[in-house]
Amino acid sequence: HNCKLIMKSGNTKHISWYISIYAAKHQQHSSNTSALLAKTITYHRQSEAHNSNLQQLNCCLIRCCANSLSCEQEFSAPEVISYLMGWGDCYISHHFEMIHWNSVVSLLKKMFPQLCEQQ
Repeated sequence: HNCKLIMKSGNTKHISWYISIYAAKHQQHSSNTSALLAKTITYHRQSEAHNSNLQQLNCCLIRCCANSLSCEQEFSAPEVISYLMGWGDCYISHHFEMIHWNSVVSLLKKMFPQLCEQQ
């Protein structure tokens, strides 16, 4: 990790302004999940007041909450580009290989017999 001590007043002023604006930024509508869910639950209770089937009520409530969260979801610019280009919704920068743990353990026991004695 690189740390840089900012001594010049202009740089200090700029970084202080950026940090304070970032910390005090206005929360967007979908960022406030609890308020969004509270609004959904209130609407759900009013619209389903006539229904007495608890299982159906709970299923409908879960569906309504999931729908309200997904329709208010915000996408970043890289996500939008990735979807539009057909690249999918995840980016993996490395290639992974499967490690068979039993093979590793048996090789270690063969190379270091004292490991077998410690068990």
